[in-house]
Amino acid sequence: MKYAQQHLANERTFLAWIRTVIAIVGVGFLTTSLHLYDWCASGCPNRLDQYHTGDVCMCIGPCDYGAGDVRLSAEEAANQ
Repeated sequence: MKYAQQHLANERTFLAWIRTVIAIVGVGFLTTSLHLYDWCASGCPNRLDQYHTGDVCMCIGPCDYGAGDVRLSAEEAANQ
């Protein structure tokens, strides 16, 4: 490959996107599965809000992966 250093930098950036996806999906999974608000009395947030937060995180994760993949593909095409 002509631009090996640039390619390796692009791969590191893509791996950073993947780590971000894992963290976001993990937060979404924990939010929906740990039932963090079970101990609360009536003053705590609604459980439905907890599930919406988890669902949003679970949807943002794959979108973030797609954005990273598109960016990597564009950078690799530019360096060819």
